[in-house]
Parts: sequence; structure tokens; C-alpha cells
Amino acid sequence: MSGTVIFTGGQKKDAAPMAVLALNIRDVCPSFADKLIIYHDGIKEKDRELIQSIFPTEFRRFTIELSKRAYRNNPSIRYFSDMVFCKFECFRLLNEYERVIWTDYDVVINRSPDELKDDSRGGLQLIMSEGTLRYKFKDGMPEEVLSKYDMVSTAGVSTPLLVLTREIGDYNRYYKWCMDTAKKYAEFLNMPEESIFSLLVQEFNISVYPLYKPEYALHFKPGCGDAAIHHAIGQPKFWNGLYNEKWQKYYSEWLAMGGSRYRRSISEIRSDLCNRFNMGKK
Repeated sequence: MSGTVIFTGGQKKDAAPMAVLALNIRDVCPSFADKLIIYHDGIKEKDRELIQSIFPTEFRRFTIELSKRAYRNNPSIRYFSDMVFCKFECFRLLNEYERVIWTDYDVVINRSPDELKDDSRGGLQLIMSEGTLRYKFKDGMPEEVLSKYDMVSTAGVSTPLLVLTREIGDYNRYYKWCMDTAKKYAEFLNMPEESIFSLLVQEFNISVYPLYKPEYALHFKPGCGDAAIHHAIGQPKFWNGLYNEKWQKYYSEWLAMGGSRYRRSISEIRSDLCNRFNMGKK
């Protein structure tokens, strides 16, 4: 069994942001992990080879079969895409690695977060959400589910960063439970994977070491201050309107290597136009 792996995942259109993450890791914390794993749905071979030349990287395909109702009735699934559920692979990766670290790719790492490898923190480190857990679920979520869990006094979890070790417990069981529960209730999940992770922690009474959001997922904006990791929460991202000098430097390097440009999807363009229209109506 190997040491530490960082993993992320996204759609094929997100190859450029994930390449920037690889460049960022190479420069800021090259010895932090043994490998980067990227889950994807069809990144071009040329881009895969270029990313592998930056940092030791393995590519794995990810699929999940959701109901047509989930895609039709839940805009959150359409916005985030079903690739968001690849975060559940964190549990299966513990069969191969002693420590598994998920990071979203809409981040800028500013220093090596070596303290995340402190074994005394237990089997699961993550950021706790703001607000109540109930807001992570849409209306229509079966009452027998809502009544089973604490939806009011518990905030739930946020998952831009996850750190797991085998101390977490029965990780293969957790993987199956997450995948099965996501498929069953996908059309009611407002924050798709975070909803399931939040239920998982309660279902199995998993101990959590809370990470400080302003240090590990500080929303980047002018004057926001220093942090180990800056996170582009919501829209815009670093690649479509939110300027970050370090991120732009890496993106320029990626393009100079011959990597693919980021191209917005039709759904992103449609969402942007809708937002502009609504703003104009106010």
C-alpha cells in the first residue's frame, strides 16, 4: 500500500483547470503526495499526456447511473454534473493508499498544507458547512429520511477538501452506502455529494476533525487575505471572470505547453445569460 494520493475529478471540458491544479501542486507542494489521480469522463489523450508530464498523474474514468428524473427535475445535478459524485471514490482509494486527499480543482494552493498529514487528527478531516443541514435537500425529499437525521442543529459538511485515512473505519461499506443513497435520492439533493456525505457522518457516527474554512477554502476576492488554499466558491471561477495572478500564470503555462483552452459549456452560457437577464430586471 502506497502513501498519500491527491485526487480530483471533473468533466472533460475541465481539463485546463485540472492541469492548472497539477502545475500548482508541482510548484508549491511537490513532495506532499506521491501521485495525483484525476477522475474524468473523456479528457483527450493529448491533454492527459501533458498533465502526466507535469506531475505523476493517473487518469480513471468515472460513471454513475442516475435516473432520468434526477437529471430532468434537479438543476443542481445538471449544474454540477454527475461527476461530482466521484468524490465517493475517496473510500475505495483507501484500499490502495494510506492517506487520500480530495481537492476541488477551482482552488489555488499557496503553501504546502503538511499539517493535514497529522495522524492524530483521525480518519476524516473536512470543513463543516454554514447553516443547517436541511438546506442541502430540496422539497420532496421523503419525510422518513428527513426525520431520521438531525436536520436543524447539525450544519452538515462541506467538501472542497477531504482528508481520509483507514482509521475512518469500514470505508468499502461507506462507498457502497454513498453510491446507493445518491442514486436513490438524486433528484432531491440540493448540494449533491455534500448532502450524502452529511448523512453518512450521522448514519455511521463518524468522527470528524473540523478544518478551518478561512485557512483551507477561503473564497478568493481582492483583499481577502492569506490562506493555505484559496477557493473560487460559486461563480465566476478563475477561468471565467475571477482573476487570480497565480492561477493565470499557470494557465498561461498550460496553454504554452499546447494544452486545451477552457471552453464554457452551453449550460454555463445559458446560466450566465439568465443571470444577466434577471439582474437587468431588478
